[in-house]
Amino acid sequence: MAKEKELVLYNKLAKYYDKLYSYKNYNKEAAFLVQIIKKNFKKSKILNILDIACGTGTHLQKLENSLPNANFYGLDVNTGMLTVAKSKLKNTKLKLGDFKKFDFGIKFDVIFCLSSSIQYLSGVEELNILLKNIKRILNPNGLFIFDLAYCKELWQEGYTNISTYADNKIQIAEIYKSRSANNFSYWDPIYLVKKNNKVDFIVDHHKIFLFSIPEVMNYLKREGFNVKLFKDFNASKTKGKIPIFVCIRGQ
Repeated sequence: MAKEKELVLYNKLAKYYDKLYSYKNYNKEAAFLVQIIKKNFKKSKILNILDIACGTGTHLQKLENSLPNANFYGLDVNTGMLTVAKSKLKNTKLKLGDFKKFDFGIKFDVIFCLSSSIQYLSGVEELNILLKNIKRILNPNGLFIFDLAYCKELWQEGYTNISTYADNKIQIAEIYKSRSANNFSYWDPIYLVKKNNKVDFIVDHHKIFLFSIPEVMNYLKREGFNVKLFKDFNASKTKGKIPIFVCIRGQ
């Protein structure tokens, strides 16, 4: 099988990811995680916490500061993102790997997967594989938390986005227009990168699966998870836009 082509955004441009996406509200998302975790576990318990598709490690960085007694782990399939994460994290063990078939050799109390990374799965079959693996390495009453910002219910055909970043060494512009077909979203961002008075023109290719909320709920329940659905990273909000799944593994 041919090796899957690396995504430019998550590798060649990884060191600029946090700056290009500076509008992401990591503080709010991390605060949501901390609130849910503290609500479900005793203060004295030392937790094993894993971020799958950890990216540049910003969520983990904020959790390290908020939950100093926990053991942290991060997994990502992109070497570029892990390189950035290693430079930011003090007490997290990082591993390169596919989140469908990873194994750290331990059990976890909390596993989370944010930034809609779960939608890089190819469909319900891979979702089922992932959930079985999560269940296998998650302790009873452990938490699995993930979001679906690009679920079918929120999908906007033809959505156009422009993001930019500039400093005294580099200028970057990301431009894309999304489209969908056969339950997938395709977005092929164009990157214009100006550095040392030279301009690179780079095209990236992303493909994510458009899960619906009901089908995801059904698969979670089949695997024995008790699920509560929150919205917009607000622990007291069950109405809104972005669905956040907080799943408790049964005994």
